[in-house]
Amino acid sequence: MVRFASTLAILTLFSTGCDLTKSVDCLDTPEEDVCMESCTNHPDSSFCDLPDGGCPANPNHPNCLAACRDSDGGYSWCGDVSDMGPCNGACAEGVCEPSSESCVACLVDGDCEGGVCLVDEADPANNACVGCRDDSECTDPDAARCDAGTCAPCDDSAQCTEAGAGVCSAGSCVECDADDESACGSDVCDVAAQTCTDTPAGTTGLCQPCVSDRQCSPGRVCAPMTFEGTDLGHFCLWRQDATEGPAGSCLNTPPYAQIRADITTMSGDTATICSLGLTTCDALEDFRSVDCTEPGTAVDPDPLDECGVPGLDDGLCRTLDAVTNRCTIPCLSNEDCRTGATCNTGETPSYCNL
Repeated sequence: MVRFASTLAILTLFSTGCDLTKSVDCLDTPEEDVCMESCTNHPDSSFCDLPDGGCPANPNHPNCLAACRDSDGGYSWCGDVSDMGPCNGACAEGVCEPSSESCVACLVDGDCEGGVCLVDEADPANNACVGCRDDSECTDPDAARCDAGTCAPCDDSAQCTEAGAGVCSAGSCVECDADDESACGSDVCDVAAQTCTDTPAGTTGLCQPCVSDRQCSPGRVCAPMTFEGTDLGHFCLWRQDATEGPAGSCLNTPPYAQIRADITTMSGDTATICSLGLTTCDALEDFRSVDCTEPGTAVDPDPLDECGVPGLDDGLCRTLDAVTNRCTIPCLSNEDCRTGATCNTGETPSYCNL
């Protein structure tokens, strides 16, 4: 029976890669050296002790091939395993940590797909593949802050380090916003688009389109305008308290005679402004400067698309002289007309005389 067991042990050793010399050495002193067959990569892996049929656990090498257990308690590998590397390449997931010969999530960034390796120097078993380790690894303008290993929306401009997007605004890194136009220098920020323009600050006049309060000339703000329920965009209009113009009364700056209180400007401020009451900036721009019909023909009393915003009743066409018709605007009083013009209330609708 002993001879049969020895023969079985030798056969097993050959099948596992143990060379003959090593096999004999193991079997010569079975009470001290026992050659054991290979085991699988599993937390409770063990070597199979052939002489007595027991399966003692191997605490030192849980990922193993055939080995000899020596009298000092150590283990020597049988066969050629030099090309298999630590853990014998047996990690089903993650990678092998050489010093402990245990499988871990990662050791370097290259071990992670689409992420980085967060290394725990004290215990590699805690290593993890994450989206980021710090803010510098979050380059998406909409997720520039590293929050517990995940890139999240910014909450401070210091997190916005990409060129052309150095301002944190509502969680995203942008070039500029209403509170910080510093990236634009002497030009203004398009507050809605959050990008710098090539328009110099403080140079846009009354009733001209604007994208920032800073764009308007002194005393004006960039305010929204509507006409008969239609949004027209933002235009530079007087602040009622501006010393450069109204000085507290919108009647001082015709035709901007309508008071509009608590208006939110393009840059987010709240102001009382002096606006147009019966027309639009487009129609005011056309006043007396745009021919609206063929010279000498009858004047259509209805609004024409040539005057003001197409499709809106914000402009009128009236006779300038015997051969010329020009655009004008509706009015209720002289304050609705440009300085020097009067309101012709003798016709319906009344209009500013040309």
